[in-house]
This record gives sequence, C-alpha cells and structure tokens, in this order.
Amino acid sequence: KQGLPPHGNRWADYRVRSKELTGEGPYQIRVQFKAAMVPVNLITEIKVVGFDYNMSPRQVADAIRNGHIVMWDKTVTIDPGGGDTSFNLAEGFDTPTESASGMEAK
Repeated sequence: KQGLPPHGNRWADYRVRSKELTGEGPYQIRVQFKAAMVPVNLITEIKVVGFDYNMSPRQVADAIRNGHIVMWDKTVTIDPGGGDTSFNLAEGFDTPTESASGMEAK
C-alpha cells in the first residue's frame, strides 16, 4: 500500500541488538527494492468480480509476486565482533541482471 512519488525516496532505519543474533557471524544482509505491476492487496478488492483464465485468487497473487522486478539490490557483510557494523545503503549497489530464473544481482 506504500508507494513513492516520482523522484521520491524513503529510507528505513533498522537496528538489531547483538543478543538477538544467533551464531558467531559474519552475517550477510540483503536489501532489495522491488516494483510490481499492481499491489497484491488489490486481489482482495477485485476477487468478488472474478478473474480471467480460470485462476484462483491464490494463483493471481502468486503470478503477481513472481512478476516483481528487482530495481535495486545490495548485499552487505557485517561482523559484529569486528567493530562498527553500520553501513550506508545509498553507497553503491549491485545492479540486477535478467536471468532465466528472473532478476538476480550480479
């Protein structure tokens, strides 16, 4: 239900306490910005009138989810025992490339 206006931006601030982590690390964090043809929540609104191609609401939702395009992709490795674990997602990114299985970061 959340969208961005043209040239808009929104950044989230996430914090995880070290006691909430399991294992010793290092840890990988992957962040993706995905675009979809329509929001999945609209399925509930339009299912009362039915769908084409004899698809169930679940099949339509799966098709929409599988049709998401990765617009931005970044993977960061952090080691909680190695000092500063903060990072800036705006600095550099992995460019998604199309593959047989969909969009993947290169």
